[in-house]
Amino acid sequence: MKSHIMYFVLAVLVGGGAVYFYKTKCKKCCSGGEKNVEIKLISAQELKQEMEDNDNLVVINVLDKETYDDCKIPDSVNYDYENLKDTAKSLDKSKDYVVYCASKMCHASKEAFKILNSMGFKVRAFEDGMKGWKDEGFETEGPCQAGYLK
Repeated sequence: MKSHIMYFVLAVLVGGGAVYFYKTKCKKCCSGGEKNVEIKLISAQELKQEMEDNDNLVVINVLDKETYDDCKIPDSVNYDYENLKDTAKSLDKSKDYVVYCASKMCHASKEAFKILNSMGFKVRAFEDGMKGWKDEGFETEGPCQAGYLK
């Protein structure tokens, strides 16, 4: 099985700050080589409005359960990115899906988008993630104490 390369970013604030990049091969989610896929995005304002208007919408947090339990968008569900491909087999393809993760620095929502999109789901990614949602002042659930939210 071929795997694509995922780039992870680790930001370390030392003095003026520094950003380190490293790459790794993903073997859990991909069945083929890297493909150019246009990620369909949704903004915080659009997501909030759609959550009020679209009864067919399912908002999915793709982070681990501990991070999800710390801070989440109300009425969102948690399907850990690491298991999303298997979990998606039981999802309703007639629904509209929005996936989100921690913040713009987190790439899990992009990868989750690619997984669901390749399986034929109608999906968009909320790239600002939980941090962006909280920064907008929108309602959250949980203590919201994780460092990435500061």
